[in-house]
Amino acid sequence: MTKPDQDLCYMPATALAAAIRAKKLSPVELVRAVLARLDETNDRINAFCTLTEEDATRAARQAENAVMRGDRLGILHGLPVSIKDLLLTRGVRTMQVRAHARSTWRTKMLRRWQGSWLQAGFLLERPQHPSSDSRRLTESPLTGITRNPWNVSKTTGGSSGGAGAAVAAGLGPLALGTDGAGSIRIPASFNGIFGLKPSYGRVAVYPPNPVPFLSHVGPMTRTVRDAALARHARVL
Repeated sequence: MTKPDQDLCYMPATALAAAIRAKKLSPVELVRAVLARLDETNDRINAFCTLTEEDATRAARQAENAVMRGDRLGILHGLPVSIKDLLLTRGVRTMQVRAHARSTWRTKMLRRWQGSWLQAGFLLERPQHPSSDSRRLTESPLTGITRNPWNVSKTTGGSSGGAGAAVAAGLGPLALGTDGAGSIRIPASFNGIFGLKPSYGRVAVYPPNPVPFLSHVGPMTRTVRDAALARHARVL
């Protein structure tokens, strides 16, 4: 049997968003539940390479204040979101960075980048990403191996394996992954969740892939309805 706070961790994003809008659930309560779940599980599965607990808690308070003021809310308002450590994020380091000039990987670059951000919701964690997209598992020389939450002796698949493991383990209701040749779909199947590779051009991608038609960003969720919700969140 799950604990009451863990029940929140496995609620669909659609239900969480509705409860926040109805003032039945505080975004602060939600983020605390997810962070507690994170403390219990991340050492075992190693889903994340970067955590933003303080920023997420601060954003949750701001989200709660917006609800109480009656502000106009985004469709993901108050929901914690994970973004694969390949997409640039504002004010949060991206450990896997593509060097555009030579189209090569700088795996050990630890600079802070300014980049894309969700219109609604707030960043909670950066899921693990392997040093090479061609490897259909998630293992980095910087941050180690990500393990399948259903069986830690098994792989999560890749390359969006950290996102797949996180969603399956209740570490947030949704994540953004990338897919050129199965990088969303493989870990979604390995972790028992839903993953969508949108048609080329449907979702803006930055930084671009050296082979542009392989650049796809899509949602990874526990339900199809949650993926539809995430799909309509505009990426800036």
